[in-house]
Amino acid sequence: MFSWTDPRRCRTQGIAAYYAPAAAEIYRAESAVSASERQLQAAMERARVDEEALEKARGRWWRSKTSREKSASAYGEVSARRTDAKAALEKARTLFAEVDRECEKARAELDESERETAAAKEALAFAEQAASAHADIIRAAKVEVDRLTKQAEKAMSSLKFPQL
Repeated sequence: MFSWTDPRRCRTQGIAAYYAPAAAEIYRAESAVSASERQLQAAMERARVDEEALEKARGRWWRSKTSREKSASAYGEVSARRTDAKAALEKARTLFAEVDRECEKARAELDESERETAAAKEALAFAEQAASAHADIIRAAKVEVDRLTKQAEKAMSSLKFPQL
């Protein structure tokens, strides 16, 4: 460095004084360029980050679209199966109601048949009792007929008919 009394220093100061406004302009321009470059780098970094986010969002959108299409397809299939199952359920309910009516009708017929069977059994028991009583009467009548026949035969054998 130059001392304060060195003439070169004065000359340097003069030159500096002469070029100072231009140097200041250059410094400001370089500072502005540096700031602009930093802003450009920051903007480029934000653009890169935003581009990555955009790619991620596109991927997510595509996956969600594909997932939605699969879900819509699965829903369509399940909905069709549900409709078929509901129709089958209604058919089964109708069939059940019909079979239930037939079962109740058969049950009523069975009850009627059981009542008729009980009445017939009672009539059979009465008829068997009456037949048993008739059998006793018939047996007694046969015994009486046999006895009377024997008596008549004895009486006839004791009678002598003229010989012709």
